[in-house]
Amino acid sequence: MNDPDRPYRYLEIRGVVERIDPDPEGDFFDVLARRYSLDYERPVGDAERRVILLVRPTATTSQ
Repeated sequence: MNDPDRPYRYLEIRGVVERIDPDPEGDFFDVLARRYSLDYERPVGDAERRVILLVRPTATTSQ
């Protein structure tokens, strides 16, 4: 993740994918969009590719 106001500041998180859950309706993205006040239109035709990745962090780097 980069900080747009401070281009040399960043956070990197590495991890292991522990689980992949299907999300054909895109409900999880709707939750995130509401949480972060994102204005978007739900795409049509990509339902079979939507998934939720559960990642266990194993390392972080920051500056």
